[in-house]
Amino acid sequence: MVVAIDDGIDRGHAPAPWIRIDPERDRVRVRCGGALDGVAAAQLREECAGLMERGFARVILDMTETTDIVPGVVSAIAAVNRRARTRGCRLSVAPGHGRTADALRRAGLLGQIELEGASRTFLDWTR
Repeated sequence: MVVAIDDGIDRGHAPAPWIRIDPERDRVRVRCGGALDGVAAAQLREECAGLMERGFARVILDMTETTDIVPGVVSAIAAVNRRARTRGCRLSVAPGHGRTADALRRAGLLGQIELEGASRTFLDWTR
């Protein structure tokens, strides 16, 4: 279940969104930062789909530098997770902390995806 929290991000104080692809030895890390909006959600979905189509079997979505997300980003992550499962790709998410992790938790997505990183990191925002 995905729950809409807010339709937009107030750009007056929000850092600009960015997405960077960092290939690693046997996997690829998709790093996201700033306040992710609807445009970033579409880019995230396309980038991850392209990586899976090119044969990456291990994708890590690193949201540790993301400050805020709109519901479209939650939907994009859910879609990427479904695509990964159908393609036999292993997707994991490093949700970070704060508002981003809280939005993913409230949407119920964290119970459906594999988490990346130390368990201790996630204890802070799961309370």
